[in-house]
Amino acid sequence: MKIYILLIVVFLMAGNLCKSQSLQILDKATGAVISGTTVTLYGAPDAETSAAFNVKNNSGASLNVKVRRIYISLISGSTSVLCWGISCYPPYVSVSGSAQPIAAGATDTSFIAHFNPHDSIGTSTVIYSFFNTSNPADSVYITVKYNIAINNVPTVPANSNYISNPYPSPANSFVSFNYMLKNNSKGVIAIYNILGEVVKQFEIYNSGTAKISTYELKQGIYIYTVRVDDKVVKTSRLMITH
Repeated sequence: MKIYILLIVVFLMAGNLCKSQSLQILDKATGAVISGTTVTLYGAPDAETSAAFNVKNNSGASLNVKVRRIYISLISGSTSVLCWGISCYPPYVSVSGSAQPIAAGATDTSFIAHFNPHDSIGTSTVIYSFFNTSNPADSVYITVKYNIAINNVPTVPANSNYISNPYPSPANSFVSFNYMLKNNSKGVIAIYNILGEVVKQFEIYNSGTAKISTYELKQGIYIYTVRVDDKVVKTSRLMITH
């Protein structure tokens, strides 16, 4: 199994290095290209952590795109779910059943991966690869590390940042985040609706608690991202009920 995984990873890297790709993975908050990078997300063992990215078609033609999930390491007992287009797939499905059409020059905002540790702790490393169904070698990937720790307070290495999961969950009239940022860092918590539009932004500095009003937001599912020093340190789902 380890040899098989290694071969897949080498194939993905080679495909991305050998030629210009039609697809790019973009940061949901800034639109920056993050293809081939690694993102670390922090979460608690009793809560779901989610990763969300945009996928852009840079080619001059419409493409049908699927997503593949590859486990590099996985916390025992944990599960994950892929959502692509209008479909979410059960944990045993590692390749989306349906391709998502992306027009030439367009950006798709539908991807989200839900990771549930089921009360287990540790770090899981997962690769998400987006590929053109007409030419699977035409692909891009991103690596996500899910760092799951007890009591929602992970062991944070020196010179690192910590952002708690949002609470209460689901949120009603407000949502809060506890945070500790490394030396003199500043960040932004941004909340997006299902169309990818920013509906709330809150600046954070040093350490403390960010309390954000959600009273005026419609009931439903939102995505939030936390950026510190222009880098995404966390992306996940936020449920609002009234």
